[in-house]
Amino acid sequence: MRALLLCCVSFSLGASSQPIVTVDKPFEFELHTSNIFPWITGQKNGAVVAEKNSMGKGLEKFLLSSKSELLLALYGVSKQPWLLAVIETLRARGVTVQAVVDQKRGAVGDWIGRNFTYPDTAKLPSYLGLRNISIDLNAKGRYPRPSIMHHKYVVSDSDNLWFGTANLSHTGVGAEYNANVALSVRSSQIAGLFRDEFRQMFDHHRFSRAKRVLNNRKTFKFKDGTDVQVFFSPQDNVIDRAILPVIRSAQQTIDIGMFYLTARSIVEELCQASDRGVRVRIIVDAVANSHPSSPYHRLRRCQVNIKVENWGGKMHMKTSVVDSNRVIVGSMNWSRAGDERNDENLVVIDNNKRLVKELGTYFEGMWRSLSNKNQVLPILAEGRSSINSCSDGLDNDHDGRVDAKDGGCRL
Repeated sequence: MRALLLCCVSFSLGASSQPIVTVDKPFEFELHTSNIFPWITGQKNGAVVAEKNSMGKGLEKFLLSSKSELLLALYGVSKQPWLLAVIETLRARGVTVQAVVDQKRGAVGDWIGRNFTYPDTAKLPSYLGLRNISIDLNAKGRYPRPSIMHHKYVVSDSDNLWFGTANLSHTGVGAEYNANVALSVRSSQIAGLFRDEFRQMFDHHRFSRAKRVLNNRKTFKFKDGTDVQVFFSPQDNVIDRAILPVIRSAQQTIDIGMFYLTARSIVEELCQASDRGVRVRIIVDAVANSHPSSPYHRLRRCQVNIKVENWGGKMHMKTSVVDSNRVIVGSMNWSRAGDERNDENLVVIDNNKRLVKELGTYFEGMWRSLSNKNQVLPILAEGRSSINSCSDGLDNDHDGRVDAKDGGCRL
């Protein structure tokens, strides 16, 4: 039996003291990163199709290891037929497979592709059965709702967890076109918190602000010195309790790869970090940077080093490495919607040198791929300045026009 020792010791994150739970085993994990570099260099080009590369294979292996229970909390599924085959295999073995997914529009129970951001999500009931899948509901049990179920995690057998920034799509875990990270973690303590979040959504149909605060306000201190804290949106006030304290604690460096970074409190805290001599580097997505609430110019004025990606795929990460000591990773964009409305997760991991090194190396490769010359705005998400975006078969800027039909590709 794993020994757990509980003591009331304060932890540096959060507004109030955090009890520390000592776990008598090391923090076991594997980091998975999207290999976007062949797309950036032109080694791979053209249309993005249904594939299963390293990240997808890693997830497949994780899923197939399930022996009794598999819980899927997914924003959606697109062009990953292998996932449906895996579900069939597991159910044939007697594994209980349940899922919670996001529905964008339509009536409750109207399982047609156009009702979902990722159309293949509508196929899941055929493989799971209607009793084993739940959609996110608003407070009255119908649509529309002003938030999304944005999780991308899987719990297997109560002690294995896969979580991160990658959707189960051909641009996500499949062809690895978008920049993403995921962690597979073996820990009954961490997986248990994600399982509790799942049960709240699946069993009790509690989503967004209807969710209750769970008993997760603790720090897990593993035998190898790794500290882990888990937060869920919107019930845990993640910006105030996790993100801002980490930024305030930074003494040397902050590296951030982010899709949407629009929360003003975070932007101002990053400027203050820069003012006190912390080197702040940020890679943001071109689509997100075109949003009216983009903080690009504010961050440049306060001497933050910020680059806009010019890849065909998205900078889809929501990840940071601080002081070569701390990592923030999860599904949550650093925005008010991510903090206050959407169903999200965010994990802070301290004192794990291997994770910091691996994630830092990945960030460094992306940073070096972006020349300062590309910082003459605007950088079009679909246009000649964004590598492969005019031949990838995707509507990268969501304007209803693809590749040659997009004005940016004719410039």
